[in-house]
Amino acid sequence: MGSIKKAIKAMESRELGYNIPASKYATKYNVDQVTLRRRWRGVQAPKETKNIAQQNLTPQQELGLVEYIKELTDLGIPPTRDMIQN
Repeated sequence: MGSIKKAIKAMESRELGYNIPASKYATKYNVDQVTLRRRWRGVQAPKETKNIAQQNLTPQQELGLVEYIKELTDLGIPPTRDMIQN
């Protein structure tokens, strides 16, 4: 588990007590205060989540496309852009 996730979990469990500023958790877990506050408020999503939202294909579609390209290659047919886009 990453440091940010640990810090957020600690904030949720009130590990250091109630009304403790995020800066104390940031110092304890050695994370950026601004990032911690943004994640806590839900303003900033983790990179993994943002990357998924920017993908054109779902992971299943991507695997299907890879299999299709492998089949074409095994048949000795070089895949073209038009073949892959359709």
